[in-house]
Amino acid sequence: MASIKMWLLISLCGIVLGLALFIGYKSDKQKEFMATKIETTTNENTKLINRIKELEAVRTKSELDIQEYILTYYKTVAPTVAETIAKNILVASAKHDVPFVTVVAVMQVESQFNPAARSSKGARGLMQVMPLWMNELNLKSKYDFHNIQIGINSGTYILRKYLDQTKNNMEQALFKYVGGDNLYVKKVYEAMGNFVVYRSFANMTVNEEVKEVEVKDFNVQKTEGAPFVHTVTHRGETLSLIAKWYTGKVGNWKIIAQLNANIIPERMPIGAKITIPRDMMSRTTKLMKEYITEEQS
Repeated sequence: MASIKMWLLISLCGIVLGLALFIGYKSDKQKEFMATKIETTTNENTKLINRIKELEAVRTKSELDIQEYILTYYKTVAPTVAETIAKNILVASAKHDVPFVTVVAVMQVESQFNPAARSSKGARGLMQVMPLWMNELNLKSKYDFHNIQIGINSGTYILRKYLDQTKNNMEQALFKYVGGDNLYVKKVYEAMGNFVVYRSFANMTVNEEVKEVEVKDFNVQKTEGAPFVHTVTHRGETLSLIAKWYTGKVGNWKIIAQLNANIIPERMPIGAKITIPRDMMSRTTKLMKEYITEEQS
């Protein structure tokens, strides 16, 4: 009988010890799990914070790019006005999901960044919105379109509406925005291209500039024969016009821009030298002033 009691006592002790060890093991596992979870959450929060900082930096850089672009090409715009325009472009672009590059280009073509602009047909403000939109935009006066914030938001809202109607076809949306004008669409696309190229050159570091020159020299050496060099002799020449005249395609201005890293595509100075690969050219006849006038009319 005593041996049975002893056996039961030993068994009970074993069970208690095992249970204690199990609970301790489980507790350690829980602690390890919680520690891992806390570490994972901390890492995710750190990544999120860093991502937010990156997006803020990109937004700030984009804002400065827009502001400097306006001040570079439109000397009559006050710095404070350019700053306000840049900020509101990014706000409206994000709100209505319209590329800010497009908003910049439309504004450049429509008003040359002048909030007081008014057309002979009655369009007003930076994006030349017609008064017929007042009710839909819940505005009380046609003069509201001259307000920088309201004008940009209104024009971007209309662009978004036309993008929805055309299944995000930008060309058709711009065609509807202006009331049906293919030349207008072309001008907006050229303005978009000019702004993109301006940003790429403005953000280029010294080392990248050197690298760009090296790439340019390498490409020139690969071209059969010496590269063709066009000299800017007329006011109003742009890379898109030069590309279309010599290569037959407006889109080739991007390639020409890469080969001429020191040239700003819009408002090039008289006497500037533009290198064009001969294997791209469809003609070598010098660009005519009449052609420039015709394309810009």
